[in-house]
Amino acid sequence: QTWLCYWRASPAPILWDIDGVDLTGWRMMGDGALYQVSASVPHELPFSEGANRGVDLYWGYELIPIVNSQGKPTGRTKLTLICQTILNNWLPNFIANMKIGDVLADYIRTAERSANTKAAEGLTEYYLQKYGFLN
Repeated sequence: QTWLCYWRASPAPILWDIDGVDLTGWRMMGDGALYQVSASVPHELPFSEGANRGVDLYWGYELIPIVNSQGKPTGRTKLTLICQTILNNWLPNFIANMKIGDVLADYIRTAERSANTKAAEGLTEYYLQKYGFLN
């Protein structure tokens, strides 16, 4: 599964928005691990007014099912996020670096909240089927 993804974020009221265009895809491994990776293709779409084009040198999620000591699934997942993004704005790097940990932690918390909401709504099987995780 591969697609072109446009994203846009508003980091703070006094800053320009940051947007980007990524080629992204995912793959499920035989052991149930899921990998989602992206790299920017910044010139594939026109630049947006009011935004600086950020560049994801790499971006990726690794989701690994957690099993117990007997090798049985626990229903929990270990999620790892890695990224290297060039923001291309006037914010000095040392300030951006002070905030990036909070931003990345928010991505993880948002993924967790979204998954928990879908599970509570009974939609887990629906999304697994919709996105090709169940054959």
